[in-house]
Amino acid sequence: MTTHDKVYEWVQNLLRIIKEAFILKTKIILSRMFAIIAMIAVIGVGFAACVINDNGGDIEKKNEGGEETGTKTETESEIKTETETEPESEPEVIVPECLAHTYGDWKVITSAAPEDDGESERECTVCGHTQTQTIPATGNPECLHEYGEWEIIKEAACTDEGEKEKTCIMCSKSEIESIEATGHAPLSWTIKPGYRACPNTGCDSAEVVELGDTGPGGGFIFYIETNGFTVEGFTGAAGSFDSYTAYYLEAAPADMTDKLRWALSSYPISPAQRENVIEAQGMNIGTGRKNTAAIWAIASTDVNLQASIPAAYACLNYETETTNKGDWFLPSVEELRLLCNLYIEQGRNNYGNLKAEDYWSSTQYNSNTFKTSAYRCSFWGSFGPLDIAKGNLYYVRAIRAF
Repeated sequence: MTTHDKVYEWVQNLLRIIKEAFILKTKIILSRMFAIIAMIAVIGVGFAACVINDNGGDIEKKNEGGEETGTKTETESEIKTETETEPESEPEVIVPECLAHTYGDWKVITSAAPEDDGESERECTVCGHTQTQTIPATGNPECLHEYGEWEIIKEAACTDEGEKEKTCIMCSKSEIESIEATGHAPLSWTIKPGYRACPNTGCDSAEVVELGDTGPGGGFIFYIETNGFTVEGFTGAAGSFDSYTAYYLEAAPADMTDKLRWALSSYPISPAQRENVIEAQGMNIGTGRKNTAAIWAIASTDVNLQASIPAAYACLNYETETTNKGDWFLPSVEELRLLCNLYIEQGRNNYGNLKAEDYWSSTQYNSNTFKTSAYRCSFWGSFGPLDIAKGNLYYVRAIRAF
């Protein structure tokens, strides 16, 4: 390799190093540049000396004694140089530390959870340096939330609110809402006799029942027996029912229209019918419904006879928003006397929309052969029930037992 070639190779290496220095933009390369510039100057001087030597002719050589031994030709000099010169290695390229990193995009390493931080990372595209940052646990605020179904976690009670919860299937975020208290169910009159009690499980709410309170049928309570009393059943062609225990007697809120007859004077028509009506002779508390059913049993098979028992018929067909036909009946004489006594005790004064008049009972008077009389009570006097002909016109007030 000639001197020109070597110089040319040095210059190429120098240019490559300078180019790398500009790309890497480092302090170390910049400091090397000053040394390289000095090297260029030295190489320039050497290059100039070589040129002069190559163009100046033969090089004299003297022996040890100072004598000339002749001159070497250019070819011999080149052969000697090529033989004795050691081959040079490629210059080492040093990658210095970045002065200003060029980072790529952030990449999520660990996703953030509603309660746990996450982590992201980015890398320098020049030197490979990595940088990390924390992703705050924010409950995944950018989640569009896809919630599942509501689940009840606390049941609502009469006076206590409940709770329900739904959870996002994407990020597990949950929402809780309250459930409105149910309020008391319609108060039951039979769960706890003498009280109107809420039937809901776990609820101890109850109200004491007093005479004159509004009953579940819309009327008013005129008799309370906390130990219960038996309502006698009836078996017949129509209106049959079994005996049951009741705790209250409730009077309808108003009379059955105008005054009515217990029965027409021709009722019952035949001796056989008269005998059937013997079951309508109950006098005690709990017999009024049976009396009314017995009266109806005779007339139920004959449309023409239904008009013959206006008092009982009116009671059987009475109904309210919360009760049905057949729930009400014409009271027995003792049931009617309870109502009469309460009316008098309350000073009359239109108590319960009652009147100071005579009212029919369902109890038939059985002392005469033809069964033409029945009992009534006088709400205007202080004397007890009296029997009187069924054809008389008196007021009628339906009652019910429950």
